[in-house]
Amino acid sequence: MLATAWLWLAHRGEPHDAWLARHYQLQARWAAGLLAAARRLLALELTVEDAALAAHGPQIVLVRHVSQIDTLLPVALLARPFGVRLRYVLKRSLLWDPCLDIVGQRLPNAFIRRGAAQRALETAALAQLAHGLGAQDGVLLFPEGTRSSPARRAQALALLAGKPELHAKAARLHHLLPPHPAGLLALLAAAPEADVVLCGHVGLEGLRSLADVLALPAHQRQLHVRFWRFARAEIPADAAGQVAWLWARWQELDAWVAASLNRSAAPVPAARPQSPSP
Repeated sequence: MLATAWLWLAHRGEPHDAWLARHYQLQARWAAGLLAAARRLLALELTVEDAALAAHGPQIVLVRHVSQIDTLLPVALLARPFGVRLRYVLKRSLLWDPCLDIVGQRLPNAFIRRGAAQRALETAALAQLAHGLGAQDGVLLFPEGTRSSPARRAQALALLAGKPELHAKAARLHHLLPPHPAGLLALLAAAPEADVVLCGHVGLEGLRSLADVLALPAHQRQLHVRFWRFARAEIPADAAGQVAWLWARWQELDAWVAASLNRSAAPVPAARPQSPSP
């Protein structure tokens, strides 16, 4: 908060690009600092695969969502090392946080309301957000819309009971919520040159408190993040094809999460005793 006040007092009259650059730098330091503190507090070991695939724009970054911590991952892992400038799509209720409110609204982000009544306005806001993406720019979207949990997956399946085809697809997801395609479709239409980057992670499931983390064995306190990049030429041009493409990627990500969780749950093998010397 002090930093935002100082930026306003000292730099509010400078050119817009310089003003944005200072706030992107502040955002990157803030997110990296929070992630580092969370890792120390929760005793999490971080491993990252293929972050360099997302080192440049224009790109649309789709992130799995299970925890407040995963909102920090893209900025901490892409903004600081590579200078990527991410525009976030966030729930409007997050504006209660003064850091997200002040810095978030000084930067090109979209705070949206969920619900059919607001759908046209929110789609227009997403399209506006995707305009003018440059070589270091990206838009970040959480296609699930909220944090995944077993209860929310059950609720999502219940809501799709009247749609047999979608229900069958959703039932094959064991770790992710069904994706909401409208946001991605709006971004793809507004940024026809942008690639799509998928960010998957495991290690934050069910960690709602410090007690949850401390109850984990040491070999399971691991946060593993991986990135995949898909060239725009690989993505269908029509809306129906794009929806099918998103569901296919979501199924693949769900399978990767399952395989990664199975590996991380395996106990560390005990050291074999040395054979006595003859």
